[in-house]
Amino acid sequence: MSSDITINTKLYKQIFEETTNIHDDTVSTVDHVFGSPPLRLIDSHSKMIKFNSATPILWDTTKPNIDKYRVELILDLGFLSSKNNEYLLYNPREYYCLSETRDVNFNKQREQLKCIMKHPFLNTISSSDKQKYLNRVDKLINIYSELLHNKANCSDFYIQLLSEIYKLLGFTDLSSFISNKMISQYNSGLIDKYIPEMITITKNDVFGFLNLLDKGSFFTPPYFRSIKPNIYGVDKFDKNEVIKNIELIIKLLQKKVILPHHSIYFWAWGLSGINHFGNDYGDFTQIEDTLLNLNIKNNISKLQLTLPKQDGLNFAFFKNTCTFSSKKALSTTKFNVSNTKPSRASNICSIYLNSGDHFIEYWNDYKNYKKISELDMKNIV
Repeated sequence: MSSDITINTKLYKQIFEETTNIHDDTVSTVDHVFGSPPLRLIDSHSKMIKFNSATPILWDTTKPNIDKYRVELILDLGFLSSKNNEYLLYNPREYYCLSETRDVNFNKQREQLKCIMKHPFLNTISSSDKQKYLNRVDKLINIYSELLHNKANCSDFYIQLLSEIYKLLGFTDLSSFISNKMISQYNSGLIDKYIPEMITITKNDVFGFLNLLDKGSFFTPPYFRSIKPNIYGVDKFDKNEVIKNIELIIKLLQKKVILPHHSIYFWAWGLSGINHFGNDYGDFTQIEDTLLNLNIKNNISKLQLTLPKQDGLNFAFFKNTCTFSSKKALSTTKFNVSNTKPSRASNICSIYLNSGDHFIEYWNDYKNYKKISELDMKNIV
């Protein structure tokens, strides 16, 4: 049976453009605020730049994860593994989008690293290679220090940081792409303009947010969450409460004090014909199937451009890690070798410190031959 119900994709795309000022056909959600950017981003951004019409959205509506501090909260100096509060770039208890960067004691961090390099476990590394490593540390610290001096909010800081790190590594095209195209999710208009308008304009439609929520056929709780304490006041797990209080929810979205579940963005992008690069948790296929079951013809699943874990891969990693944690004992500081997973220790900063100009060679080997480079942290090149 054919359906008379159609989705006015052109109208919803126009709403998307007017509310966000994004005029590209593709958005990505692979970027979060990091202290030391993950290596996989180079692969992600290299793929995205080929679309010629893609906007990377910085997903900055989260709080740092202290358990992943090496990539999320600090400038990772490779051999040094420390959760010292003086090294944290961001407040670990605040949303990135609502907070400013912190002052970081890079001098102390560097001095601790120099002490570690005297550890007997690193005796196999020559003095010249250790100095080479420290020179690279200074280049990174100069980038971080200059940007932190501007006292930007965390989102703006990270966008500038990633662009400058790419420039240092020789990825000039990616540096320009990030500085010219990346936008903050929180400040993009997605939360306070686009989503409220999409909920409102589709309120009487079978494929609208309210109807799909009522039928329980796609969205899963919690449907919204507070970004500030004691603001929401609606049971975020109760769909009937959400439907009943939808006008209040729209006002809170417009004030940007509550945030939509990620599936609500995917629903809106699906109706608007926006391609998505990143992990969609299978949502675009679910939207398509849900609407087909309602006898609404669509091919929304084709808007999802990447398969799970295929939106960016690491092209190098430390097969042998060697990191040290610090422990205060009376008036001295002792350093102990710590067991660090390669996935935690391998990021753009730590691999640059180990490899310098060879960094881009690892990328070219992967890009041209799909070769993944295995590195030893103690073998500085």
